[in-house]
Amino acid sequence: MQTRENPKLFSDQKTRENPNGYEKNYIFLYSRLWINKFFHRIMDLELAKLFINAVQTSLRRSRWVLSILVTLCLSIFIAAFNVYFSWLRGFALMNKWSSEAVTMSNQQKLVQDWIDSSFITMPVLGIKFHVADAGLLGSFIITIMFLFLYYSFRRENHVIAKALRLANNEPNMAIKKYIYNGVTSLQVFTTTTQNDRPIDSLQPAPSNENNIRRLPRALFSSLYFLPAATILTIFIGDILSMFVFHSPFRDGGNPIENSSLTPAENIHAVIILLVAAAAFVFCCFMAKLCRDYQNANAAVIHMLGRALPEEER
Repeated sequence: MQTRENPKLFSDQKTRENPNGYEKNYIFLYSRLWINKFFHRIMDLELAKLFINAVQTSLRRSRWVLSILVTLCLSIFIAAFNVYFSWLRGFALMNKWSSEAVTMSNQQKLVQDWIDSSFITMPVLGIKFHVADAGLLGSFIITIMFLFLYYSFRRENHVIAKALRLANNEPNMAIKKYIYNGVTSLQVFTTTTQNDRPIDSLQPAPSNENNIRRLPRALFSSLYFLPAATILTIFIGDILSMFVFHSPFRDGGNPIENSSLTPAENIHAVIILLVAAAAFVFCCFMAKLCRDYQNANAAVIHMLGRALPEEER
């Protein structure tokens, strides 16, 4: 009767007959495990570098868009202020020039400069438009730029969160610290600690130290509402120019309500005011969303920071 050999017994018998073969297999398997672990660590480090580069690109894009938006809003705001609330407006409303030649020349130069300041030049593009059209054109341009800023902040938040999640799940403390310090060192406006005191010592500050300078933080947080404040200034200036302010560009200097406007001009004025009002509401909503993204960045950074040693933060 033919019997089948037990593979396990046969293997044990071969191992007893040739013990060096078992040792060679063990060394081979251990070497493969060590090599795999080494390459996995390299892959984790390369992935961490990829995320750090992505965070750097996202932050650079957000700062560029924010800088363009702030420059645009300040240009429109200053132009609207010069037209509606500047002291030079009084010279443009004078009935007659000075009788002295030098004074009259200075007055005319001031009025000409005041008129030139009412034109807004678009950053980068170089396009010019008058502040009287800012309620329509300015609101439209600010809205488009705010959309760019919103999506830039959205991408920035998602990239930072993914990088910090990778660091949070990483057992290697060196890679965890590499990602955390790589992300925090790129931050400018997002605060990563509760201590705003200048660092004047090589010893780490206590983790419970709370020295927040609220005024700079509050001012920067309110910067997201600058587009809404700019559009509100335009809206108020248009209302005042229609019903209160005298105009140096109309006969008699009367407000628009005392002037004869065609039905098309009335519709045009109403459309400008409606567009400005809608853009104001939209910018307030977008400002809150952008601020939420920045607060979320600070929150996830603080979460990972609490998992690191105090001297590594």
